[in-house]
Amino acid sequence: MPSDKQKEIAAYKAKIAVLEKAVASELLTKLTNLHKEAGLESTEALIAELKKLNKATRKAKAPRKGKRTRITPAIKSGVGKAVRAGRKGAEIAKRFGISIPSIQNIKTELGLVKKRAAKKPAKKAAKKRATKRAKK
Repeated sequence: MPSDKQKEIAAYKAKIAVLEKAVASELLTKLTNLHKEAGLESTEALIAELKKLNKATRKAKAPRKGKRTRITPAIKSGVGKAVRAGRKGAEIAKRFGISIPSIQNIKTELGLVKKRAAKKPAKKAAKKRATKRAKK
């Protein structure tokens, strides 16, 4: 026997199903009349306009091919100033229109990169060298 709560759940589920059908019907009506809201004659005209819009935005966002920014002494000095001012690499790259690896190369060239400390030899390797020296 179903309890009162189970009956209540079933009633809510039925109500949700009715609401979902109503929402689907409203969406279908809105989509059917969308071309009228846009001031167009038919859905085909709306589709054609949307395709034109899509083509226009794709062309505008297309990356430049084959056109690289020449790294001039002025850019190098500007990058150096930005690095000394504490700017981040991505920010500098965007500002000057060059890549982050190019920023790293310029920093190295200008001596703005800290050198890593030399690795200390491993204990086993040091012992091996010491025993070889002792045998000689």
